[in-house]
Amino acid sequence: MGFGYGLGTGHFPGFFEIGGGFLIVLGLVGSAGMPILNAVGTSLIAVTAFGLTTAMNHAYSDLVNWPLALVFIAGGLVGGWVAPTLPAT
Repeated sequence: MGFGYGLGTGHFPGFFEIGGGFLIVLGLVGSAGMPILNAVGTSLIAVTAFGLTTAMNHAYSDLVNWPLALVFIAGGLVGGWVAPTLPAT
């Protein structure tokens, strides 16, 4: 059963050219019976590894627009600092 979840999790995002992070969560919950919070954390580790590898490859290949990248990084840092202080809606 786990093989089918893994195959689907890899095939569908590639075929439809979408991010597969949400499918990783569903696959972990369905195939391994993992609690949702653990599955979300595990998915984030996987997505971080994929993103970091891709970013390093692009940087090594000199394909990064550094001024634009720094704007996004600064925005992420500010958002990560400010968002927790905002009241819940």
